[in-house]
Amino acid sequence: MILIFPDFPLNLSVNSVCVCFAFCRYDYKEMLHNSTFCLVPRGRRLGSFRFLEALQAACVPVMLSNGWELPFSEIIDWNTAAVIGDERLLLQIPTTVRSIHQDKILSLRQQTQFLWEAYFSSVEKIVLTTLEIIQDRVLEHGSRSSLMWNGHPGGLFALPQYSGYLGDFPFFYAPLGQ
Repeated sequence: MILIFPDFPLNLSVNSVCVCFAFCRYDYKEMLHNSTFCLVPRGRRLGSFRFLEALQAACVPVMLSNGWELPFSEIIDWNTAAVIGDERLLLQIPTTVRSIHQDKILSLRQQTQFLWEAYFSSVEKIVLTTLEIIQDRVLEHGSRSSLMWNGHPGGLFALPQYSGYLGDFPFFYAPLGQ
């Protein structure tokens, strides 16, 4: 859909007519916040700013970037927060997202909100997460488990040097239903 704005001067040549695609009629941020799934195509560089926009809006990112390593993928289980598709199979994406059960969609959206708040909402959190990952690599005996990084309250709030036993953490039993 192309919109041509009639309020421009009539003496414009054909080459200078302003055309606008349908997104000019809508507020982009509002559309993101009202969306369940957000396409995240390959960017010009290593990533795509659309990915962080989707996380911020609690919109489930639908990754269409073969070979792209997602941020902090060594600690974050992105299968719990994103739909990862093959960019060569773009036409199958609508069928794929329609087949996801409502409970799974709710879980995906909650995880995107958690990951945004815990690790991506500020430059400070991104830097702290990076430093904590490096510390976990260096001090493997005191590294945090995947459960700590992917569940509440998050890896930045659970300091492993106080206890290496997961049972000492009150949030450990919550996902297990105990």
